[in-house]
Amino acid sequence: MYIVYYDETGDDGYPRYSSALFVLTAVYVHYLSWKDVHNTIVEFRKQLKDDFGLPVKMEFHSKYFILNKKPYRGFNLSDSDRLLIVDLFCNFIGQLDIKIINVVINKPAICLFRLNSYQSFRLKSYQFTKDWRRYEREEST
Repeated sequence: MYIVYYDETGDDGYPRYSSALFVLTAVYVHYLSWKDVHNTIVEFRKQLKDDFGLPVKMEFHSKYFILNKKPYRGFNLSDSDRLLIVDLFCNFIGQLDIKIINVVINKPAICLFRLNSYQSFRLKSYQFTKDWRRYEREEST
């Protein structure tokens, strides 16, 4: 069994929308290892606090961090320090015992065709089931 955290960015509207992209991310962690993963993340954040002054419990938004926008501008980090922190984050995430799935929908690239709601539901269910079965097979090998 897995514990899953979902997050999204952009809006899910279509064909009227305010952002061209809709991104949905799922982070999976096995239920037997979630405490170890959580503790490892807390230790990493404590190290960032010691090295760069970033609060341990502050939510991290990479777009605003990279662009040096509020609330990160107040930490007076140099461009090279911010790039180093992003690099540290990426390397750290790659070492965690987690799985990440990203789905990106580029709405302007969608070819509009009409499905009734039942057909649409069946199509989405089929795709999810197919992808999950493939994922399960890969995990068992």
